[in-house]
Amino acid sequence: MTPSYDVESFASYRARRAESELVDRFVARLRPEGLDLSGFQLQVEGVNRPLLVDLFDHTNNVLYEAKASASREAVRMALGQLLDYRRHIETSPSICMLLPDRPADDLVELLREYGVGCVCEESNRFEVVLKSAVAA
Repeated sequence: MTPSYDVESFASYRARRAESELVDRFVARLRPEGLDLSGFQLQVEGVNRPLLVDLFDHTNNVLYEAKASASREAVRMALGQLLDYRRHIETSPSICMLLPDRPADDLVELLREYGVGCVCEESNRFEVVLKSAVAA
């Protein structure tokens, strides 16, 4: 059997960098409010690699997933990640997507159906497009 390994594409690297920069700008906006914010890794039993949480607001118990695009593919990926990650966090946080642009209206409705909030960057400020439902 031939050993295999993953090779990260340049596009994947650029997307991760754009996501990281978006998170950094969002954190810079929220830090003056005195919020306890961090990213972290979730270790799930039976999974070799940890799940990487982009941002967690410990003060308000909100889990954020950032994406470099507001495309349908990116929003659907973030939705799945948020639903998956939340299952492994004992505090059952509210979940929210952090995007560089406002997604299409039908995607906002999709997020509303799942109780997922959405914050978008608009002209160097962040706009709450949709508030997340409080997790049970």
